[in-house]
Amino acid sequence: MIKVVNFNILYFIFISVLFISPKGLIAQNNNIISKKITEVTVINNEFQIILDSLIREEKKCITYKNELFWSVFFYEHKDGTYTINITLKRELSETYKYLGCFKISDVYIIVTGKNLHPDFFKKEKNEQLFKIKKNKIPKPEDYNSWLYFYKNKSLSLRKEYTLPCK
Repeated sequence: MIKVVNFNILYFIFISVLFISPKGLIAQNNNIISKKITEVTVINNEFQIILDSLIREEKKCITYKNELFWSVFFYEHKDGTYTINITLKRELSETYKYLGCFKISDVYIIVTGKNLHPDFFKKEKNEQLFKIKKNKIPKPEDYNSWLYFYKNKSLSLRKEYTLPCK
């Protein structure tokens, strides 16, 4: 009985040291890389107002977490119009092309897509460092999402997928 207890204690100590020590932490996080993302400035006032409003409303929800990222994805259609998906994400993945980042109300918003749209953003010289999951396809997440359509310099809400806010 004493040998079993001693073995369990030794095993517990070994596992604790492995995961608490700096080398253990590095071993746990070897699938995380640092990625520099260029800062951008929002130059489209209508878009800025939409984002301000969405963020303000989301922050009122009990389910909102400060560690979430806001993601803005621009998809260009063949006719030159755009679908813009605004959503929340828990983590960033290496599988996406990050075009820029900016901050509204202490929240980082990450821009993805094929190209940075000149009607919406201006590139800056500064960069921000983000932790990104290496070679990982993100799991489907269940957060609010809004789809906007951009045509003839006008934004219109097409669909919204929102969860009840408590």
